[in-house]
Amino acid sequence: MRLVVLILSLALAASPAVAGPADQERARAAMEAGEIMPLSAILGKVDQKFTGRVLQVNLTDQDQGLNGWIYAITLLSPQDNVLVVKVDAGTGVILSVTGHGIEEARKNQ
Repeated sequence: MRLVVLILSLALAASPAVAGPADQERARAAMEAGEIMPLSAILGKVDQKFTGRVLQVNLTDQDQGLNGWIYAITLLSPQDNVLVVKVDAGTGVILSVTGHGIEEARKNQ
């Protein structure tokens, strides 16, 4: 199991958070304009709901979120399950959680 997690972690770490320089500039401009929340605030919201270590964060511009930006946060749960938490970058609302062991990783509130 650890080998699978290691391979998955390496594969995830190799992919960029934002596709290219133009996308990075658009993301920076959106943050400076207050259209998207800082990553630290988003991670705080995810940490309130789920236990796990962050493996990867992607910020993409899609039409699913309020402002079109979505944070996709990949977590490794204490049970060695991989979860992907999608969060609206403009509001911090958790849109979806996928993976195995979601309930085990969910914090009781």
